[in-house]
Amino acid sequence: GRDRHCHDWLLSNDGKTFTRLVPTLVAKKTVKNLPRGKYAYFMHQLITESREQGMSQIIRILVV
Repeated sequence: GRDRHCHDWLLSNDGKTFTRLVPTLVAKKTVKNLPRGKYAYFMHQLITESREQGMSQIIRILVV
C-alpha cells in the first residue's frame, strides 16, 4: 500500500532488560532458540512515516 511503516520489536528473558530485534515490515516476528518452559517477554512499536506510535505493554509468552 501507500503507507510506509515498520514494526520495531524488543525481546527480554527477564521482563526487565530488553534487546532490540531486527525490525519488520509486517506485524509478525519469528524468534528461534528460545528456552522451552521459560517465559519470553516482548515489546512492539509501530513506526509510521510520520512518527513513532509508542511502545506496547510487555507481552509475556510461555515457550513450549
